[in-house]
Amino acid sequence: MRAMTGRGDNDTSVKSKVERVKTRLNQMTLDGKFTGGVAPFGYKLIKSGEVNKKGKELMDIVIDDDEAPIVKKIFEMTVKEGYGSYRMADYLNSHGIRTHNNSNFQCNTVNRILKNRLYCGYLVSGGVESPYIERLHIIDENVYEQAQFILSQRSNKNEEKKQIARTTKGSTLLSGNIYCAHCG
Repeated sequence: MRAMTGRGDNDTSVKSKVERVKTRLNQMTLDGKFTGGVAPFGYKLIKSGEVNKKGKELMDIVIDDDEAPIVKKIFEMTVKEGYGSYRMADYLNSHGIRTHNNSNFQCNTVNRILKNRLYCGYLVSGGVESPYIERLHIIDENVYEQAQFILSQRSNKNEEKKQIARTTKGSTLLSGNIYCAHCG
């Protein structure tokens, strides 16, 4: 009996520890502090000068001046020129542009960039969004929202009437733009 009781108490302490960690991470996000992980393309990590309780130096996220123009180009070509993620990845790779770890861009990497609100100047972690942080701003919010609309129109799960072509890589002039009025 005692073993079960002790084990149950341990589960409770683990749950409370998990909750404390989540709460602290949410607080850090709300304070505009980077909570860890890999910096998204367009940003880099620098030492912040702060140390955590375990003596490890905390990192801060800042704009990478070499990559930020590429992020702007990705959003611009998606919104203004209708590039899809496959076509955009192909464009970046053909121009010799590589990711942080020096690998080729994939369509999911482009989609991750297009969906990341950090480029508008907001840290997002665990469903919590920081207040606007000007030093992290790369993309105008209107351009970001236009990109989100395009992505939602191209998604397979959005089966209502489309206003944007689902594919952009067809060889014919109107491929992806004309649909049957009867069956869609």
